[in-house]
Amino acid sequence: MNNFKFFYLRKIIIGRKQKMENRILKDLLKIVSSGGGIRINGADIETADLTQIAFTAKNAEASVYIFGMKNRSTVDIVEIANTGKGYVIFES
Repeated sequence: MNNFKFFYLRKIIIGRKQKMENRILKDLLKIVSSGGGIRINGADIETADLTQIAFTAKNAEASVYIFGMKNRSTVDIVEIANTGKGYVIFES
């Protein structure tokens, strides 16, 4: 576990342009809960995590743009959209 933490921290410090989806869920929730809008690739993020981000976005009135959802089921996308109530926007 310590090796993972070290690698993750090193990646953030060294990477000049860090992608949002490479951040841990806790960081994304903190950004969104403070009112920051984000654009993330939802392809590799669990539906439950995207739902949690959508819920936080709705409560903070922050916009979340999610792309890379073409392989997700309609049920998953509707669940995320229903939770976000207009604060989640899906892109292709």
